[in-house]
Amino acid sequence: MAPVSTRLSARIRADFSPSDAERVLDDLADIPESLPLGESQNTERLQACAVLPAAGDYDDFRQSIALLRIDWRDGLMGTGLEHGHWPRELDRLLGT
Repeated sequence: MAPVSTRLSARIRADFSPSDAERVLDDLADIPESLPLGESQNTERLQACAVLPAAGDYDDFRQSIALLRIDWRDGLMGTGLEHGHWPRELDRLLGT
């Protein structure tokens, strides 16, 4: 099980309702390990790919998870985290 970073957890709690935030945190517990070749990727990066595009909508979050399970690289493309500057982009989106 992969922990959710403090800053991503704070973003989840800010974006989602309290009950949905708990579900999102639970749903992220197996990301990246459950994704094909995901274990070789940064956990926060892949978890953020599911959270950020959803903008607080749990159904959209579940769709993002489904996309990651098919090909997590598409999730990276959809959030701007696909390039080598992704750590800076995460800092910009989640804070430092």
